[in-house]
Amino acid sequence: MKFKKMVYINLWPEEIKALSKAINFHYLNDEDANKLKDGKYVAKYPEKESVEFIDASYAIHRTYSTEVEVEFSEVTGLPIGWELVAQTKT
Repeated sequence: MKFKKMVYINLWPEEIKALSKAINFHYLNDEDANKLKDGKYVAKYPEKESVEFIDASYAIHRTYSTEVEVEFSEVTGLPIGWELVAQTKT
């Protein structure tokens, strides 16, 4: 049997860091967009921080959802082609 399920996607902290560096490099030609000045982080290249750069920087911290179709075995009750990563007791 097939069911449509909503799936939510978030990046792990290490993935956010990697994607952030890639975005910084794309827009600023530097993986690190900030520098420490007087004990505070400030933008290294404020003149290069376009609307597109700021939007891309914020986008990596959002949660996204998508609908996927999942087929379940009518014999075992398990989803076909999926790996069990966590189980809750009911």
